[in-house]
Amino acid sequence: PVKVPLTFTHLLTKININLSVAEGTNDIATDSLKKAVVSIVNTKPTVEFDPKSPRLGEVKGEASPVVAGTGPVTSVIVVPQDIPAGQGLIQVQLGRDKFLFSPSALLQLKSGEEHTYNIQLNKPGIVVTSTITKWTKIGAVDGDALLQREEETQTEP
Repeated sequence: PVKVPLTFTHLLTKININLSVAEGTNDIATDSLKKAVVSIVNTKPTVEFDPKSPRLGEVKGEASPVVAGTGPVTSVIVVPQDIPAGQGLIQVQLGRDKFLFSPSALLQLKSGEEHTYNIQLNKPGIVVTSTITKWTKIGAVDGDALLQREEETQTEP
């Protein structure tokens, strides 16, 4: 067998969201976070990709909400792009209440980056702290790929 090393690079952006209830908030029960619906809003969904190039093309499409998940810990992968200051990025719906996080400065979601947002829900608003890290590269994996043969079927005339 021939061993062929494959190297993969993350070209998209990962966003992790961790929800909690702000200290001193009596209006939101911590248990209710299990039902929180977390969405990424105002991001464009499409990008051109040439497998021969390690770069992405222009971001396209209409910005629309993407549900990241339900519960206090969620993650989502998005197309790298700039989010203008004051434009909503993360929406949390908890029952009838909707909370929206908007970056206070231009946010650049770059290829290969992992952003983590720790969001404390608090009526009437939210408190957010965040970190940005590069995705961790994992060492090479060696393995064999075996040729799969389909059984030939004969049809009678």
